Amino acid sequence: DRLNRIADDFLTYGKETVLDLEEVALLPLVRRALELVHYEMESKGLACDLRGDDFTVSADGDRLLQVLVNLLLNAAQAAPPGGRVELAFDAARRSLKIANPVAEPVTATAEQLFAPFYSTRSQGSGLGLAIARKLLEAHGFSVRLTTTAPFTLLLEFSHDPS
Repeated sequence: DRLNRIADDFLTYGKETVLDLEEVALLPLVRRALELVHYEMESKGLACDLRGDDFTVSADGDRLLQVLVNLLLNAAQAAPPGGRVELAFDAARRSLKIANPVAEPVTATAEQLFAPFYSTRSQGSGLGLAIARKLLEAHGFSVRLTTTAPFTLLLEFSHDPS
């Protein structure tokens, strides 16, 4: 399973990104992503807090779901058992904050963390965050690391492509 996931990630990262844009509400996508990572979250006893107001973006829903799954898996893998993952929507700023506590201090820089094949985990492919960034940027969106403890990513959806 791990080798298949790495191969899939590698192929995804290397492919040209073709988007099928439509108006997509973020909250249902986040809920679906949480369903897909439920096992990883539950196995560590992680809770998830959703807050804020939903908003829509012009995006490829499947690609955006892939971004959310990658980011939530990263959060689940980095969080200590019993931690809480926070997802905060900000409709006014058209952003989504994903924050999780970390089991070990993050010493890598943001550029390292988003670089392809860089991983701080022995089981990591180093492609999850790189793929998330690539897909968001293909949409004209962005993701940035704002803090490392808690590990907080800010996804900004203010630059929808025309």
